[in-house]
Amino acid sequence: MVATLALRLQKLGLLAPPMPTSNGERLQQAVRRFQASMGLTPDGIVGPRTTLALSRAVAGRFGPSLAAAPSR
Repeated sequence: MVATLALRLQKLGLLAPPMPTSNGERLQQAVRRFQASMGLTPDGIVGPRTTLALSRAVAGRFGPSLAAAPSR
């Protein structure tokens, strides 16, 4: 989990190398920067909203959404 989170934050330019191996202060600061940039409460906790926002930020328009799938 930490490696995936760190890699995504690094891809967005919010976390400089080297990659952290634990959920330390440097990783939490990067999470808070990301949360603030997305209009989320910058608490450093990677909850459901932060996870969704991070997935969407990395995946672009093909990322997951909370909207209902269109009916066929």
